[in-house]
Amino acid sequence: MDRARSVPSKNIPLAVLALSVSFVATLAIAAPARASQLVDRNATDVHLQVNAKGQALIAYRASGRLRRVLGWGAINARPSASGGTQVSFRLDYSGGWGTYHRRVWQTFADTCHRYDGPVLTHVVASCTAGDGSYWALQSWRVGLPDLGFLPWLRNQKVPWLTLSHWSGEIAELEVHTDWVYGGRFQHVFGRLTYRGRPPALPGHVGRARLRTRLAARELVRDSQGHRCLLLRLLPT
Repeated sequence: MDRARSVPSKNIPLAVLALSVSFVATLAIAAPARASQLVDRNATDVHLQVNAKGQALIAYRASGRLRRVLGWGAINARPSASGGTQVSFRLDYSGGWGTYHRRVWQTFADTCHRYDGPVLTHVVASCTAGDGSYWALQSWRVGLPDLGFLPWLRNQKVPWLTLSHWSGEIAELEVHTDWVYGGRFQHVFGRLTYRGRPPALPGHVGRARLRTRLAARELVRDSQGHRCLLLRLLPT
């Protein structure tokens, strides 16, 4: 298991729920997605293992307790043209006991190799599985309020731990900037595609819009010193 480098990329795994983009004219980046799925909140000391059956064993601490989650059943995302609901993981929060009635974590055969996939952001654990597919756990503050408002509730501040699994081509986000209202405000807009088409999004299949969060504390710098602006992708 190896941590992916946390710098901007020209690609993202699948349909984006929340992301961070470099605040420049045009680019695309790495971000969480579906099949990227919420595992827990406020997780620390995160570890990832993957076996030959395509199952991920996630170990972490939350609320002062050691937790183990077994996840499987999702890879890549469905393009919007395919119809139907988006793929999702099955998560066993007993660490596999509820599925197999035994302590799976004690005999779990890890096949993870050093991660050699696309550069991702906010990664806490990642690996290249024995079958060549990629797994990643990322930590994001997905609950931050929109429109630049500072968080006023605890659950708006806590980071979400999300699990992703993909192979082959991944999604690409293009981001552009211009000026609106006679140059009074900066406008951010973009296009998300997966295999050349818009991905299926939660609650809607097809187009999506980008809404910016403009709070000053949400402007950050990546490892190369570029300013980054947090964005959220919302269904139309």
